[in-house]
Amino acid sequence: MTETREELEAKLQAASDSMSRRLTAMEDEVSLPAVARLSNVASSGALKKAAVAVGIGLAVGLLFGGGGDSGSKKRFKRAHTTLDEWREDLADSIAEFLRDGDSPDAAARRAARSQPPLVLDNESGGGARKGLLTLAFAYLVRTGLNLTSRELLKRMIDRNDEPQAS
Repeated sequence: MTETREELEAKLQAASDSMSRRLTAMEDEVSLPAVARLSNVASSGALKKAAVAVGIGLAVGLLFGGGGDSGSKKRFKRAHTTLDEWREDLADSIAEFLRDGDSPDAAARRAARSQPPLVLDNESGGGARKGLLTLAFAYLVRTGLNLTSRELLKRMIDRNDEPQAS
């Protein structure tokens, strides 16, 4: 019972067609509303609008929130977050004024006046400051959780108020 190449190809083609028909039938049976909705969202331009909104939000956050220490130097010295940093900068300033020819007393006074205020944060992470974008995101998350829990409680109360079918 040896089969020819044409017979094997015909059997394989028939099996492939049968599998394709079954797969098409399964796809028709199983409706994928999430995929359909996603394709509708993509075609309506909502994704582009959301991307533009995210981009604008990031730009505003970087403008008003800082964006870290990278980039060019700031015009003003930043407030110190640890006592060690403040002490080191004060010692450097005093040494600089002493090199300029000031007396020790005058150098200490000028250095103390030129230093930004000492600000000690109790936050972990070295007292990192939160940007506007971070605060807005935290507010949105809190509001979302509040509304979700309120809606959940409302549904539970409404479900308990319905008469029991017995």
